[in-house]
This record gives sequence, C-alpha cells and structure tokens, in this order.
Amino acid sequence: MRLKSKGKAKVTKKTECEQSKPIELTKVSIENINKNFMERLTPWLHLLISIVAVSVSVYSVYFSVTKTSEISQQNIAQQKISWTLTLLAQLTSNNPDLQKFAATTFAALYDKGAVPNELLPALQEAAGNPKTNPDAAMILRNLLGSNRYPSTMQLGTNILNCLFPVSLDNSRFIRIGEENGRYFISVIVSYDDTVDFEIVNNVPHSNALSNVFTTHSGTLVVNSLKTGDLIYKVDVGSEIIVSYNNKVMKITKDKIIVGGITLGGNSINTGVGIILHKNGSTGIGGSVGNIPKRVMELYKRALAKNR
Repeated sequence: MRLKSKGKAKVTKKTECEQSKPIELTKVSIENINKNFMERLTPWLHLLISIVAVSVSVYSVYFSVTKTSEISQQNIAQQKISWTLTLLAQLTSNNPDLQKFAATTFAALYDKGAVPNELLPALQEAAGNPKTNPDAAMILRNLLGSNRYPSTMQLGTNILNCLFPVSLDNSRFIRIGEENGRYFISVIVSYDDTVDFEIVNNVPHSNALSNVFTTHSGTLVVNSLKTGDLIYKVDVGSEIIVSYNNKVMKITKDKIIVGGITLGGNSINTGVGIILHKNGSTGIGGSVGNIPKRVMELYKRALAKNR
C-alpha cells in the first residue's frame, strides 16, 4: 500500500520591501502627528509668549511708577522736615523779624493743612514764651485757635463766664473751646514752681510733671511722670468726658453732669467754673485769686486773645 506523501505547506516569503514598509508608515504617521500638533501649538505658544512679555512690561511700568511715587513721597516728607526745622529755628531765634516771618509762614501753611498736629505744642510754647515777638505770639495764638475759646459758654441752663471752666484740685486748669460742633481743650498744670501745658488743642504736650499720650481710641491719658500712676483722662469730641479720682464729669451743649448729678441754673462769673477736688467733692466758682500767678502769666501769653 503506497502512502501518498503530504504536500509541503506553502510558505509565502515576504520581500524585504514588504517587511519594512509598515515600519516606515508608522514613522511617517508619528512625524505627521507631531507636525500637526506643533502647527496647532505654535500660535498658542506665540500668544503665551506675548502675554508673558506684556505682563513683564506692565509690571516694569508699575514698579517704575510705584518707585517714583515712593521717592516723591519721601522727598515731600524730607522737605516738610527741612522747612519745619528751619521755621522753628527762626521762631525761637532772638531776631524779632525772623520770629514774625516764621509765625506768618506757619499760619499760611496751617491754613493749607500742611502743619502736622504734633507741631502744635511747640507753637503753643513759642506763643507763651516772653521772648517771642508780641506780633508773632499773637499770630500763633490765632493759628492755635484762641478764638475757639470764648469768654462765655452756655451749656444748657448753665452760663460759664470764666477763664477756666474746669479745674482739677486747683492744680490743673482747663480751657474749653468749640468750633464746628467739636470741643477743644488746653490744660495748664501747676506744681510748686513749675507751670507748663499738658494738653494743647487736644494734643499731648511734653512737660516736666506728667506723661501725656493718646490711646488708639482717642482718649487723652495723663500719668504722673514720677510714679507712673494715672492722674486723669479725657475724651474730647462732640462732648467732653473727664475722669478724675474715680469721679466722672460730662459736658455737652445741653448739660453738665458731675458724678451722676446734673447741674443746672448756674451762672458762674469767676476765674474758675467747676472744681473737681482730690477728696472727691465738687466746687462751683473759684476766684481769680485762687489761680496761681504763673498760671495766669502763661495763660495771658499763650491763650488770651489780647495781651
């Protein structure tokens, strides 16, 4: 029995070209994809570069303007310090003409709002200095608002015609003024042979007897320079609230309240109006004779409308 031999399996051999062709097509596809991707990406890259360039330019301009503004503000501040020191030197010189020129210049600058409040105590001190030219002193007193302090004040049914409407134990004498619905106070302190201002137009004044400062809420606080103990504090605005020795006095346009008692129907025509004593009692009406001589001298030089 003869067996038929099985035919050999037909093997198709791919040519070299056929074997490499799929690889070549894959590379071309990738290259085309990359090319298309880059073509689509390029405009966005250009846009991004443009945005970055513009941002850098804007920041450069902003930085330049800000820096210029800061330099300008610094120059203005330096100029203010410069002219302030110059004018103060002239005001405290021994030349009456220079004193008057400095006082006149300060008055003009003050009208323009260019004089800082921190400078007011120095001007008040110059106004009260006997060596200051009388004309210059008068200009300074007007600048500091001597017209704010009327000789007569009507508070509700109370009429106070006195130099100092309030005194604290006859050692501190308070002038009260008003302008545009806002109160102002100036305080003269007297102890032994020392007489000085503690507060000038609601601004603390450096002195040898007390440490005066303003809190963040605007309260004027006066502490003993020797012990650091609180002496009194004052809130000044549309009303005045004085806290002294555990007693509170409140002054408004309609009334005066001392220790919870409303004062009314008082006509006070003396040197001092209401006196808060250290022992807690309250007095009404103190003669001019009870005011220390040096206090009167400082008052006439620095606060009185006329010499």
